[in-house]
Amino acid sequence: MQRFVTELSHKGSRKSVLSLLGTMNAVLGYAKKCGIRIPDIPHGSLTIAGDREGEEAVYFKAAEVQRIIAESHEPYRTMFALAAVTGLRAGELLGLTVADIDFERLMICPRKQADDRTRTLRELKTKKSRTPVPITQQTATVLRNYLKDRWKENPQGLLFPNRGGRPCKRANVVKFGLHPKY
Repeated sequence: MQRFVTELSHKGSRKSVLSLLGTMNAVLGYAKKCGIRIPDIPHGSLTIAGDREGEEAVYFKAAEVQRIIAESHEPYRTMFALAAVTGLRAGELLGLTVADIDFERLMICPRKQADDRTRTLRELKTKKSRTPVPITQQTATVLRNYLKDRWKENPQGLLFPNRGGRPCKRANVVKFGLHPKY
């Protein structure tokens, strides 16, 4: 049984393994009630691996970030630069509007986030997400240049709209902005 659990742990999440074990336990319990001989497996005798046991989270190192930004084309260059310096979540970044940028105070004030499923803007998940994010003068210059040279007006005033003027999908940003190079 431990070998089965170990193999499952490599193929699915801890939650999925626990769910499957619960179902198996119910089936085996019913079989035992019906008189079928079932080996006893003491509760807690199985070891289930954690979701990311010992694995390091995937991230880009500073040199890789600089290379990605340098080799990207717009709007991804500005998008990746902004993500790198602000730490905004993908939904927050893709939900930014031009009105969210305060060039005088050098702040970005996220008000909405992009919803991948509906391709609309929705409320931010947490109150902390509403906290203004400071930007440097250099980042403000990057944003001003993007707005002047590349940005296209759209009904919602999105900073990074798709061709239809709606929020971009995260998967498409990865597919078209990041994957061609990495």
